[in-house]
Amino acid sequence: MAPDHNPKALDMADRLFPTVGRKRLQMLEDLDPEFCRLFEDFVYAGLYQREVLDQRTRGLCAVAALTALSRLPQLATHIRASLLAGASREEVQEVIFQASVYAGMPATLVALEQMQRVYAELDGSL
Repeated sequence: MAPDHNPKALDMADRLFPTVGRKRLQMLEDLDPEFCRLFEDFVYAGLYQREVLDQRTRGLCAVAALTALSRLPQLATHIRASLLAGASREEVQEVIFQASVYAGMPATLVALEQMQRVYAELDGSL
């Protein structure tokens, strides 16, 4: 990665997304360095650094939003990040259940399937 990356963004990417954070930044860098800087500064070094919510709560919010949007690859990433930030598996599942009120059952069911895949990977079952 280029040396002009935001150090706060790199730290956050490494802490929350150890397997994909820097890969995501490299993809953005390869596509458009200016957009990569905007993403780093706004997301990893901006919103994710705010102290109003702790990382656990922020991660669970992302799980709820991504469940509602049925963004399964990103949901898997944020389930892992939520666990790294201290959320329990039971809390992640409950957030997905709660999203059913707003997102509907189809979105909830595919999110639960994605959650199970993530847990199977983490447990070495896949």
